[in-house]
Amino acid sequence: MLNPTTISSALLQKSSERNISVSNLKLQKLAYYCQGYYLAATGEPMFIDRIEAWDHGPVVPSLYHTYKIYGSAYIPGGSYQPVDLGSLPKMVLDIIDFVLDKWGNKGAWFLRNQPRQEAPWREHYNEETEQVDGAEISHDQMRNFFIKQISEIQDTQLSTVLDSVDSTFISLPDDISTEEEFYKWIQAQ
Repeated sequence: MLNPTTISSALLQKSSERNISVSNLKLQKLAYYCQGYYLAATGEPMFIDRIEAWDHGPVVPSLYHTYKIYGSAYIPGGSYQPVDLGSLPKMVLDIIDFVLDKWGNKGAWFLRNQPRQEAPWREHYNEETEQVDGAEISHDQMRNFFIKQISEIQDTQLSTVLDSVDSTFISLPDDISTEEEFYKWIQAQ
C-alpha cells in the first residue's frame, strides 16, 4: 500500500505527459477511481488514506488540503514531488493508465458529478435533506461497486490489467454456474 502523495504525484506526472490539465477537484476523483479499481482488481487498497463523501463527491482529505491552495485552477507541474514511476508496482501504473484513459480527458465538473451518481457516494447522501454525511467511504463499499463496474465493462485495456493480477486471488467455487450465483457470491465476499 502506497502513500496517497505518491499516487497523486504519479497521477499528476502521467497527466502532464498526456497534456491533461488537473485541478484539485479532478485529482480527487481520479484518486477515487484509482482506489476503487485497484480494490476491485486486487482486494487491497492502492493507498493508505481514507476517502470521504463530501458535497462535491469523494475526497481524499490529505490530498485536498495539500492542493487547496490552487483553488479551482490547474495544479502546476512544479507543485508536486516527482516520483520514480519505474519504482511503482506494475499494477498501480496499469490502473493509473486505465483511469487516465477512461476519465483523464473529462472535465472537473463532469468528474464531480459522475461519482455522485454512484453507490459508494450515494450511500452517504440523504435525499430528503439533500445533505451528505462527510463520512468515510469504506473499502468494502468501493470494492463491491467497482467489482460490478468491472463485470459490466467490456474494455480491452482493463482486461489486460486484470489479466496481470495473480490468478490465485479469485478462486471461484465449483458450484457457481450462473451470473446470479456469481453476483451473490461476490457480494458475500
